Amino acid sequence: MQSLILFSDGGSRGNPGPAAFGVVLYASREKLEFLSKEPSKITSRLDFLEDHKQYLGKEVTNNEAEWHGLVAGLRIASKYCSQIKHLRVYLDSELVVKQLLGDYKVKKPELKPFFEQTKELRNNFEYVEFIHIRREFNQYADSLVNECLNNKHDIYI
Repeated sequence: MQSLILFSDGGSRGNPGPAAFGVVLYASREKLEFLSKEPSKITSRLDFLEDHKQYLGKEVTNNEAEWHGLVAGLRIASKYCSQIKHLRVYLDSELVVKQLLGDYKVKKPELKPFFEQTKELRNNFEYVEFIHIRREFNQYADSLVNECLNNKHDIYI
């Protein structure tokens, strides 16, 4: 395996309200530089590794849920970093991606620890890229969020 591909999503019903996240991790036999950045063009060439979902509670904002998912996904991907050093992360949160790329500052104090954890976790890899995608290209991770919110009985980390 040459690369890891992570899809991450978080959501809140009510904002703040009941919230959850879902992440899906794949491996690719191809290097990132040879893979299209368009998720619809690569999903058939990926090997599923694992997924994870978690209910976060009743008073969580959508942005907090997105960040929770990203950090959890990076922790899961880090389990594979001794073998695979390149990671691409797809998120449907334009705000989080722009914050990660430095286009926007992380102003809310409650989100800064997530940003710092992300910086630390991305150091496990030689190369990491964050890509904003439309929600319809993040269906699996989104379905995990909704499943979790509908059931509200998934285990807390």
